[in-house]
Amino acid sequence: MTTDPAGDDESVFGEVWPLVREWRRLWRGHSAQGRGLEWVSTRARILELELELLEERGMTLPPETEPLRGLDRAAQLNWRREALADFRRRRARLELLRLLRRALSPWSWRR
Repeated sequence: MTTDPAGDDESVFGEVWPLVREWRRLWRGHSAQGRGLEWVSTRARILELELELLEERGMTLPPETEPLRGLDRAAQLNWRREALADFRRRRARLELLRLLRRALSPWSWRR
């Protein structure tokens, strides 16, 4: 799989095509650094898609060009699982802070 689309991607990827298309769309529009809730949520979704593509579908993600096997595959899966858990915790914390900010804001009671 590549980050750049090709003309025959839909037929090549078959049933995995919607996942590949979503991954590419998110990856293209996602900056490398960020802190807000939207950025963290997008990064978590990218990791979810990558785990699905690697683990369940046996795909190869850039920059790799050959299928991952053995320890290489396990290492790729493990760091993504750990990163996803971290981003989910960060997202939950940011959502809680947003909720508290709204609840404690005097302007929110006027609505």
